[in-house]
Amino acid sequence: MGTLTQNLRYAMRTLWNSPGFTLVVVLTLALGIGANTAIFSVVYSALLHPLPYRDPGKLFHLGESRNQYDNSTGGAQASYPDYLDWKRTAKSMQSFAGYNGDAFTLTASGEPKSTFAAQVTPAFSPLSALSPSSDVISSTAKCSPMVHT
Repeated sequence: MGTLTQNLRYAMRTLWNSPGFTLVVVLTLALGIGANTAIFSVVYSALLHPLPYRDPGKLFHLGESRNQYDNSTGGAQASYPDYLDWKRTAKSMQSFAGYNGDAFTLTASGEPKSTFAAQVTPAFSPLSALSPSSDVISSTAKCSPMVHT
């Protein structure tokens, strides 16, 4: 313990006697800690943060690879009749839901605004920890087909 104390005193004396070096050391540490915090915040929110679904480890994405679509960016897709067939014949699934996302341009008063929205089947809401916003009408009686154009 005496050696540690002696080394710390020596380090403090050395840093005190060379203020330029001390400034460089402190700024380097501050930049390193700040960059590490910023990068971890981004990585956590994008990769490590749990998905907004109940039991996300039990979810999976099911679809078909189709020649007429570029599956490299959007993943595998399925038609609404395929979804209905899979839902009807699935015996080992607790719940089955479908979605279709697309970009839209909203025009009201002012400039047009580009936004992303998703059409989901009524079974999607119980799977999600999110609830639909107040202006979304959710009805299990009316479910229109999801069509890829």
